[in-house]
Amino acid sequence: MPEKAFCLDEKFRELLIAKRQKIHFPPTSEVKQWEELVSKIFLKLDELLGKSTLEHDLATFGDIVNQKCLATLGAKQYRIRAHPRKSRRQREMQMLRKQKRDLKKQMKAAPVEERTGLRALWRDLKAKQSVLSRAESARKRRSQKKRTPEYFFKDPFQIVRHLFQQSRSDTLTAQKEELEAYLRKIYSDPERERPLEDVEGLVWPSAPGVKFNSKPPTLCRENSID
Repeated sequence: MPEKAFCLDEKFRELLIAKRQKIHFPPTSEVKQWEELVSKIFLKLDELLGKSTLEHDLATFGDIVNQKCLATLGAKQYRIRAHPRKSRRQREMQMLRKQKRDLKKQMKAAPVEERTGLRALWRDLKAKQSVLSRAESARKRRSQKKRTPEYFFKDPFQIVRHLFQQSRSDTLTAQKEELEAYLRKIYSDPERERPLEDVEGLVWPSAPGVKFNSKPPTLCRENSID
């Protein structure tokens, strides 16, 4: 077989595999159903691959098994996930946001004497929305607080990894010597051993009038404190 035709066949088979439907296999406890499926597959393989070459058998074996399983058991059906219904509070917040947008448009087109009343209505709607937003945020925090222990007990290592693993924004491509030279230039001071000179205009405090007493406390001192 020419190399070009072989490449085309491989690409075609990869495309077929990518578009294969998932099969609705029975549970492993259904031994009888599995035995019937295996016997049907063997009969189909004997029928189609009876006197073919080894290369042809290897190329079509997977497709035959897949098609026979699909015809016998059917494709796996997926339920379409419905969009979550909005709560009463969320619907009310959405309505308030729409009313605020409409009022802003009216304020831009309204005469000057009407803008004061429209602005008061807008502030009233904003106050109502703020109350609802705080209540909705509290509900989300309670829900998150309730779900966090469930996630932790389900996969604690993943939770800990997510908490402490820092996200990587890019890949470091600099050489080790270049990186060390840059860090040395940024974080080192070549004149750190040099003493600082007196600053002009700096006022020095006068010497203390009483010498500091560094002796240990005496009994008289303790009695005076009591």
